[in-house]
Amino acid sequence: MSAGWLGAIALVCVSCLAGLGAGGAAGAEGDTSLSATAPEAFRVFEGHGGPVTALAVSPDGRWLATGSFDTSVGLWPLDAAAPPRWIEGHAAAVNAVAFCGPGLVASAGDDAEIRVNAVPDGGLRAVLRGHVGKIVDLAAAPDGRHLASAGWDGTARLWDIGTGREILGIEAHPTGVNAVAFGPDGRTLLTAGKDGILAEWRLRDGARLRTLAREGFGINRLLVFGSPPLLAYGTVDGATRVLSLSDGALRADLSLDRRPILALAADRGASHLAVGDGEGFVMIVRTSDWRIRHDFHAAKRGPVWALAFTPSGGGIIAGGMSHRAYLWPLGAPDRLRQAEGEADEAEPADNGERLFLRKCSICHTLGTEWRRRAGPPLGGLFGRRAGTAPGYGYSDALRRSDLVWTDETVDALFREGPDVVTPGSKMPIQRITSARDRADLIRFLRQATATREAERKGE
Repeated sequence: MSAGWLGAIALVCVSCLAGLGAGGAAGAEGDTSLSATAPEAFRVFEGHGGPVTALAVSPDGRWLATGSFDTSVGLWPLDAAAPPRWIEGHAAAVNAVAFCGPGLVASAGDDAEIRVNAVPDGGLRAVLRGHVGKIVDLAAAPDGRHLASAGWDGTARLWDIGTGREILGIEAHPTGVNAVAFGPDGRTLLTAGKDGILAEWRLRDGARLRTLAREGFGINRLLVFGSPPLLAYGTVDGATRVLSLSDGALRADLSLDRRPILALAADRGASHLAVGDGEGFVMIVRTSDWRIRHDFHAAKRGPVWALAFTPSGGGIIAGGMSHRAYLWPLGAPDRLRQAEGEADEAEPADNGERLFLRKCSICHTLGTEWRRRAGPPLGGLFGRRAGTAPGYGYSDALRRSDLVWTDETVDALFREGPDVVTPGSKMPIQRITSARDRADLIRFLRQATATREAERKGE
């Protein structure tokens, strides 16, 4: 934050607000209502096979789109407890979803593709290609005909949804673009990057109009909302700030001692702003006075990756490390605290199983048949040659490998890392430094995968 801003505006310091607590409110005494709408029922959206990394609610309020690390997109009816329509086609994790145009939903991810599908049948309408690095954010223009994308190739791109044509490419942030948002009139584009810069661009010719912020750490999320328009952004080091889009003046500093900020959402009336962070908390702030109304732990095992208000504003949907997304009821603190207990996913006492849940379950199941996961099933793992489990699309590197999974090779995988043991594979780089932890994980995997294999054979 620049020194000039501090002398020009009144800073709202969230740490000075009294009465804050998990699930509590900081409004007037006895005032527990969030909106005129009654809180919605707690709901679980279950079916993904990995972390829920993206959320969007359709303009007509009928559909929820979810994107996941499992490479799929789910289309869920919000007015009924019905199963989703699954949309497949991405070759890697889905990082962003956005409703665009009449009856369309766009998704993008680590495969550097944007896929546009029909709602609700899921039929493929277009594949937009141009980025050469992972795509981490999408934004639909107010006219419904254009889409903007943010990529770690350093560019923000503008697309014509109807033709699938790239209209404009902006070399916005050399180290990577993390977020994009259209200006209220659709004539400008806001971009935020790993470089900590927040900039506005004219879409007619790609000219840079102004720099709205220079942070010391990367900016992860952007949100344009309200009238007159406001711009909220969240950073890697935990800053959450709200600017007036007309003059760039700071309207509120909502930073708490949590980091990073990974999700932002506003309700349809722009009366409340939601902030999700890397420690699993969701904070709901009233925009009329920037006071916290709710602050609760929505993800006990990791970050909150995505947020979306329900159409009524009586609930907030959150996605994170769990393969489930949750609709949290707002406006009734007792019901919210009860929902926290219902959503709590207790960790097992066994260290090996606990390590599996933390290190492996995001991508793998213990069974023998592939289910919606980013990685192959592990049933019958020990004694199997790498790259041979049926039904999974392995990388060429693993298909050509002579590696056989044994206690020794699994130990090496987590001791040295997949970049050393299985170079060229899809497995993300992770290591377990403790020899005891590796032994506990191998013991659990050997027992659990053998049990699933025996069940498959009917033994």
